Amino acid sequence: MQLFSYRYLLRCFQDLCFIAFLFFYGTSVSQNNLGIGTTTPSPSALLELKSDSQGVLIPRMTSLQRDDISTPEAGLLVYQTTSPAGFYFYNGSEWVFLITSADLS
Repeated sequence: MQLFSYRYLLRCFQDLCFIAFLFFYGTSVSQNNLGIGTTTPSPSALLELKSDSQGVLIPRMTSLQRDDISTPEAGLLVYQTTSPAGFYFYNGSEWVFLITSADLS
């Protein structure tokens, strides 16, 4: 006994594909940036965060965990929790410690 006809299943598949197309097309065309805490993110920003009481928490890890990132992208930012603790970014060939004004004096 056949529960569903071939035509019914084909029609369901076509409807599902059409809905998926509309969802992904609408998302990719209309949403080129994201705002959290704002309904109108800057058009020049991929991501805009606004808050009067919260900040951004960058991923925290030890130097061993940081060095274990297999293919870091240039510009990647992490906070290293082991000595010397602080912010590090990957410049494309090595991890660079971000110097603070206290380090300069």
